[in-house]
Amino acid sequence: MVRQITQRELRDDTPNIMRAVEEGESFVLTRDGSPVADIVPHSWKPTFVPLGELIELLGDLPPEDPEGWGKGDVG
Repeated sequence: MVRQITQRELRDDTPNIMRAVEEGESFVLTRDGSPVADIVPHSWKPTFVPLGELIELLGDLPPEDPEGWGKGDVG
């Protein structure tokens, strides 16, 4: 459930609100009782892939011809 918070609550309790957002909680920021913004967790998080696993993932790709690079050749 999305929790509504006022501009004053955000100002007075920023550290706790930021921690809650990091943990996946969302907020609707209001001013004078009207919603003005959504505070939601960022959707992209980098994922570390070990080199060996990356090589396995890319191993099925066809070999590239470096001579064709930069000449508009596709494929």
